[in-house]
Amino acid sequence: MKNYKYKKTNFFVMILLSIFLIISGGFFINKYVFSSAEDDLAAVETNVKDNGTEVLLEKQGTEPIEYSNTDGLNTYTPVSEIPISENPVSEPIITENPVFDSVITENPVNETPVNDTSVIDKALIDNHISEDPELEPSVTGITVSDAPVDKSPATEAVKQEKLIVQTDADYHVIPDKYNTGCSGKLEKVTGTFFAGEIELRESGGKITFDFFYRNKNASGTYVIENYDFSNFGLAFNSEGKVSGKKINIVFNNCKFSTINTMRPSSDVFTYTFNDCTIRQFLGSNSTFNRCKFGDSYSDCIIPFNNIIVNDCYFSNLASNDPAGNGKHSDGTQIYGYSDAMVQNVLFSNCRFEIPAVKTTQSTAAVNACVTLGLEYNNAKNVKVENCILNGGGYTIYATKKYDHLSMTEVYFTNIKVGDAKLFGSIYPSVAENVTFKNVADQDSLYVSSVWYDGGKTHVIVSNDTSKERILRVVTGTTSKEYTIKACLGGSALRYDNFDMSFDEFPFDIDISIDAKKDYVLCFDVTDGIEKQIRYVSFDNKPTYYAVDENTEPILNGASGMYLTEGKCGNDITYTLDKEGTLKIEGKGAIFDYDSKKPAPWSEYATSVVNVELSEGITHIGTQAFRKMINIQSIKLPKTLTKIGSNAFIGCGGLKYLTFYSGVTNIGKYAFNGTKLIKCNYYGSEDEWNSITIEANNNPLLNCERIYESN
Repeated sequence: MKNYKYKKTNFFVMILLSIFLIISGGFFINKYVFSSAEDDLAAVETNVKDNGTEVLLEKQGTEPIEYSNTDGLNTYTPVSEIPISENPVSEPIITENPVFDSVITENPVNETPVNDTSVIDKALIDNHISEDPELEPSVTGITVSDAPVDKSPATEAVKQEKLIVQTDADYHVIPDKYNTGCSGKLEKVTGTFFAGEIELRESGGKITFDFFYRNKNASGTYVIENYDFSNFGLAFNSEGKVSGKKINIVFNNCKFSTINTMRPSSDVFTYTFNDCTIRQFLGSNSTFNRCKFGDSYSDCIIPFNNIIVNDCYFSNLASNDPAGNGKHSDGTQIYGYSDAMVQNVLFSNCRFEIPAVKTTQSTAAVNACVTLGLEYNNAKNVKVENCILNGGGYTIYATKKYDHLSMTEVYFTNIKVGDAKLFGSIYPSVAENVTFKNVADQDSLYVSSVWYDGGKTHVIVSNDTSKERILRVVTGTTSKEYTIKACLGGSALRYDNFDMSFDEFPFDIDISIDAKKDYVLCFDVTDGIEKQIRYVSFDNKPTYYAVDENTEPILNGASGMYLTEGKCGNDITYTLDKEGTLKIEGKGAIFDYDSKKPAPWSEYATSVVNVELSEGITHIGTQAFRKMINIQSIKLPKTLTKIGSNAFIGCGGLKYLTFYSGVTNIGKYAFNGTKLIKCNYYGSEDEWNSITIEANNNPLLNCERIYESN
């Protein structure tokens, strides 16, 4: 019995010992195998604690926002900072990649080498950093939070690495106040002096160039640089008297008040302005590269012949005038002259930030970014392309004062329109032979210049949209998000007591990041849509970015075969393709729209050149095709019975209309602002007279009417 009890006791002891060893081993394995992940989490949590974020509160109501920075430019809110995994791709093969370390050096016009550090020094360091290298952006905001990276197998299974490539925004850098205009120390012009071999004479408050009575032997190219002419107007005398030679004057890094050249085209004179700051130019035969215009109450450029404007920035024309002398001012005012028709004028890759601010001391709220309003002569070959236009009563005017004047070869192409306007993007009364292609509201943030200096990486961002947007900046090891406030426009600018300065708009916000980064990758992540808007590599190595396999970022803007598509009726769908055809298909009524809820294709209104409505549609809703200025003709379906009010209002190009006797009601203003020439009506005159046509449809009532048989 004792022996049996001993064996039984020993057996239970062995079982207990085995259980103890198993538990201890599991604890040992758990502690040492998973301690790395726990340590990572602890390190992140410690980092959050050690790097506590200061939270600044933005005042609510009508009181002005208080900023720690006196220039009032930095109006962003940090949202979150999330460390991201290191690049898992080890030592990738470096392929040819046209990446450069500063967007400022890009000069597609003059083919300046992208690594020209002298350009960086002048355009950036002297102009901004040298003034206050420790300048930090002021923030208004909410809490910044950090979180560990989830490196679990389940997470890695749905992640994939994407090679980041440059987009069009990286090759065609948007102008801003940091990468345009003069900088550094300039020599102040005080009177008559010589600039090299050329005599410049002060007379009547102007500095004059004369190549007929003086400088008679001048010929060829002369470079004048680093002068401040702002105390005087600049004029070129006796240009029309000089012949038999070629004279090109190049101004580099100079500052001007006003510049006045001859108006007709010239076979002798050409003028080039590089990196200059200019209040106003009036004349011809000139090229402008990376110039900054504005800070005045006058039109920036009044062009006549042979004007090329590349990579220039127009700003601050409709803000508060302390002297109470505010007046009408445009980014460019193009009207022609008695002896000089407007001809060969090009604006390319320019940015106009000219909010129609209705202040208590200025009447400049009626301005525009581009006013092509012929008064004295015709216009031919005028192009505005690849530009951002933001501001004005209407942002674009393309009209004429008198019927005998004409426009030919006038194009607005690839234009983004901002929200800082009172009434609309395009003045409805558009002249004939004016073409708008891909003109749409700005739909995302944009980042202009990016550079490193003074221990900080600078990212310049602007928001031209009516919506508060979120910017994500990825810099190798961290990802940080900022909320950029919305741009004011429309009714927000109409109140008589509304008084604000240009600097209070969310333009050219300087986001400073400590230390130099290998690269800067920017996304607009508003509404959960990740759209790449800027990429700059400082080390010229390939950059990979981890994304969810089901939420791949939009790397090159709009994707797919349609600009937009969706639903516009209970049983009606629409598509707008990149060729400008808006196709609406289904049965029943198209929804009614208004200014607060516009038609879903309205932001592409000027891109629409053709509208196709399928049989089965019975009702066109209010404001459905408002301001589609490039539609010239439209055929309405046989099933249509009603056209809503304002349905085609402002369709300034609409000349030809076809519809059937089934239509019984046409709402007020349905065809107001159109230019109907002919209406083909499939029905009898009696059926026409039975239609209820409400007020303000004169273009429809007065055009030629042809009765067709069904």
